[in-house]
Amino acid sequence: MNMFILLTYFFSVLLGGAIGADFCFLEERTECDALSERIVKVTEAEPCVNLQIVHSFSAYIEKKKDAYLRGCWNALKQKIKHPEDLMPDFHIVFSGGESIYNRLDKLVQDIQDFKAIEFQHQLDVRPFDELLNFYTVYRERAVEFINNRNESSDGLALLYEYLQPKAVIMADLVDYQNRPWMFWRVKQQKARFITSLDESGRLKEKQPGANHYVECLPPEKPEVYFKLDGLPALQPVKEAMLQGLYQCLNIPVPQTKLMVIAHLFFGKHEEMTPYVIQASKAVPGDSAKALFELQDSIPDLDLDSFSYQVLGSLLTNPSDGKPRNFIHNVSERSLTSIDNDEVFNEAFNKKNYVSTKTILYLLPQMNYILPNAIKTIFANLISENIMTQWVHIFEKHNESWQSLDRALRFYCPLKDNESILLQRGLFCSLPISIEKKILENVQCTLQKIRQHIESSHTLFELLKKVDPLVYCFYADLLEKHKGNRMNAFGELHQDRTLTLNSWQSFDLGKHAIAIRDEEVAVLEPLVCGGDLIALTHLSLEGHQLSVRGMNTFIPTLGKLSGMKSLNVKALNLCNRETGIEWARGLATLFLANHLLFLSDLNLENCGLGTDGLDILIPTLKKLICLKSLNLGGNELSYASTKILDRYSSTISQLSDLNLRNNRFGCEGIQTVIRLPVFNDKDKCKNLKMLDFDNTLIGDKGVSSLSLTFLRLSSLIYLKLSKNEIGNQGVLKLCGNIKFLKSLECLTLSDNKISDVGRLLENLEKIASFQNLDLADNPIQKIETSQYRFQVKF
Repeated sequence: MNMFILLTYFFSVLLGGAIGADFCFLEERTECDALSERIVKVTEAEPCVNLQIVHSFSAYIEKKKDAYLRGCWNALKQKIKHPEDLMPDFHIVFSGGESIYNRLDKLVQDIQDFKAIEFQHQLDVRPFDELLNFYTVYRERAVEFINNRNESSDGLALLYEYLQPKAVIMADLVDYQNRPWMFWRVKQQKARFITSLDESGRLKEKQPGANHYVECLPPEKPEVYFKLDGLPALQPVKEAMLQGLYQCLNIPVPQTKLMVIAHLFFGKHEEMTPYVIQASKAVPGDSAKALFELQDSIPDLDLDSFSYQVLGSLLTNPSDGKPRNFIHNVSERSLTSIDNDEVFNEAFNKKNYVSTKTILYLLPQMNYILPNAIKTIFANLISENIMTQWVHIFEKHNESWQSLDRALRFYCPLKDNESILLQRGLFCSLPISIEKKILENVQCTLQKIRQHIESSHTLFELLKKVDPLVYCFYADLLEKHKGNRMNAFGELHQDRTLTLNSWQSFDLGKHAIAIRDEEVAVLEPLVCGGDLIALTHLSLEGHQLSVRGMNTFIPTLGKLSGMKSLNVKALNLCNRETGIEWARGLATLFLANHLLFLSDLNLENCGLGTDGLDILIPTLKKLICLKSLNLGGNELSYASTKILDRYSSTISQLSDLNLRNNRFGCEGIQTVIRLPVFNDKDKCKNLKMLDFDNTLIGDKGVSSLSLTFLRLSSLIYLKLSKNEIGNQGVLKLCGNIKFLKSLECLTLSDNKISDVGRLLENLEKIASFQNLDLADNPIQKIETSQYRFQVKF
């Protein structure tokens, strides 16, 4: 048990339980507050006993029904003042004499008289012993200063300073005995300094790049920073939320404490407006700005420490993680975030600007191997326990704020008993709770971290899995600025550069992000809210969406009226049920005249099958701009090709047709080539790319396909790999390939070809031809240097 509690209990028993739990002018404290000790030390603050007792005893006496005792107390309360207010003017004090202590001595006597009344009513007299001692010590020190006023050159100055009114600090701090006090006394000069005010009451200049007025004590070697409330307003709630969460996860972060300064004098004028200050424990080290500006060198950072900071950012979404808001400790090779008041935001704010802004995500350490110790710790976290502990810690901040609020209502009463803290917008109410949405978001992110951290090799890979949208932004930024982290962060930190509204291309496939249902749930409100209004190209290549994910995602596409390219190529995990859902969902959109400007549709590996194709293909007639269609890997059969033939007019404008990895065979290709793009003189001119890889068309199928070459003069790419084509098929190709006057690339890899001499001679006659792929064929390598184009064996 804490020593202070033991002493309180001991005195309570000794006094016969006179006070019990009914009244105590000092609230209990169970732990030492390192920041409090520093604040008291650097400000040279002393407990303001007179205010503490008047505040506490007044609240206690109001509950008593003893009118006589209440009347006695009210009479005494009017007389209890700051000791400086009980002294005469300086010129009278300077003359000396016992008369200058008359008001002080009279108050001491009145307190003693009230003690006698208290004792008769069996009340605890110890607080008033403390009050008597407070005035007695002040008198004794005044006598000492007066007697020594002429003994040294600064004696008079010391006397004058001692007699000056002291400023009042209201804050939940502790004295040297670890006792809590809410009211403190501090010299005017010190109070003006930490509120960034000069002797006339004018604000000093802000530090370059700072949002707030900030001072530090001691100036030469800071231990505590003091930030003045203003525009923007302080955010004590968010600071406390982050501190509590970081404390639960053992992530280093500086302590902060809210305090109010009043009773400030500028000349003879007392400033009636209290000043709200946020005090922060100084972190050893220097601003990390210089460290981040070193583009030619990699910052030397401890990877464990760095990982903790990144994981903290994943959980809190900081929007002001600029270099100057980190402290770099060279000896510990660590970074510590400071000024943590812009946190727990959505990744994109209401104006659709990117909100998650931190230099950490742009550092090379994001691509270093994640330490095993960090993986083990976070993989074994129980999110429910963390959340419970976090809320409990936050409640302690609530208690401190409520104590400060009560002190302010007592010292600076407003009309209708309003709260200064609420009036200033520092709190919306007291006590205050962590928003449910924030709790849910943090718990969800904790669970994602726990789920993915062991399988993630780097922090960047973990970011990709936990927050793919944010990952895409940072990966694209680094690519755009060629790794220059300061230039990348400079663009990110400009509020009018990276917005969802201006985002025209969103490619998760490029970043190898396997989108699942939970990521689509993030995209859905962004699309439906019009946040991605300018989007024209959307790629979810490599997704792993279930039927539930389909039903969430597909309706949102209807909001993207300007969409031109849609890539929903899956990871070969889609089953037939999912494919049917894709077909039904997209067909509904197309029939409703959504996505009218779609020109590129990639449905590879979506499991459509013949049934899905039968649902989808008829609706493609609505896509009057469709040029590229990818139906690869959809288990399409010969029966499927008949559906294509039946609704051939719906895809008559295609320039690219991809049917690879559908084993419809020779009969299937004979049906496909009846499409208008192979036969209609005008439509044929549009066709630029054909991909029939792995369709098992064989020599007979190639022979049928080659008959269409005469009409395909615009074809550039022809892909026929993995089709069991032999020498007979190649001969058929050679007969008509000369008609492909625009051909640049032909792939025939992984077939049964052994003789390509005639093929090479015919390709040499095509002026545009550049690449021939013959890999994995039973061909003896032959000399090809005499040909203009490249040959791959």
